[in-house]
Amino acid sequence: MKKLSYLVILMSMLVITSLSYVSCNKDRLTDDDLEAVNDHSSASGISQETQNITEQSVSNPSNMSFRSSGSLSTCATITNDTINNVVTIDFGTSPCLCKDNRYRQGQIIASYTGKYRDSGSVINITYNNFYVGPTSSYLVNVTGTKQIINNGHNSNGNLTWTITANLNVIKPNNGGTITMTENKTREMISGESTPTIFSDNKYKVYGSCSGVTAKGLAYTSTIVSGNELIRDMSCPKHFVQGQVNITIGSKPSILLDYGSGACDNTAVVTRNGKTKTINLK
Repeated sequence: MKKLSYLVILMSMLVITSLSYVSCNKDRLTDDDLEAVNDHSSASGISQETQNITEQSVSNPSNMSFRSSGSLSTCATITNDTINNVVTIDFGTSPCLCKDNRYRQGQIIASYTGKYRDSGSVINITYNNFYVGPTSSYLVNVTGTKQIINNGHNSNGNLTWTITANLNVIKPNNGGTITMTENKTREMISGESTPTIFSDNKYKVYGSCSGVTAKGLAYTSTIVSGNELIRDMSCPKHFVQGQVNITIGSKPSILLDYGSGACDNTAVVTRNGKTKTINLK
């Protein structure tokens, strides 16, 4: 009986230990989790970059003065086909350093029914051998489509746009492919009434997206209501504020927090009370 009691106690301890390990392991932020968060952030950021560049180019294809305050560079050639309503932003065949310290090459092609800020206008974006990255030696290849629909002014008097996209972000050196399906709304919360074309604009972004990380992990994300993402165009590289709930596979969700307004490349990720600061790519 003593031996039996001892075995029962031992087995109970093993079960408790095993359950505790599984629970702790689910709470733990693994390297794969952090890479998945960065993949999501990278794809979302590239989508926003594309929109920023398109805003500048479709609104003012013949006026190059905005380049000093926007993302573009003098090495980008903008061609406006007014017969077919197509703007082509060509960064050339070698990495071009732009004003936001991002390297780009290839083309972004935008067909339009009106200017970016014209109510009811529709802009469709495609890519032709388009690459972007933080250095000339690390560029991701972007393919897919994106659509921007201007909804006019909302009840707050702010311009809004409906954003949908299906993007592929192909990492170099066989690093895998990030996919993203995006359904978001972009609201201009400051800058519309000023003569400055770009640098004083600020946007609120809300909505959701889903996709697969470069390592093949399925993910979904939803911007937190009441803590919507803020894109300050004086700091165009990353969101400066807001939170996103990201679910990777069947694991508990991760909260990605971009902070409270500082222009930096850091964010805080949290899962069940476990937190870690990450550097955004």
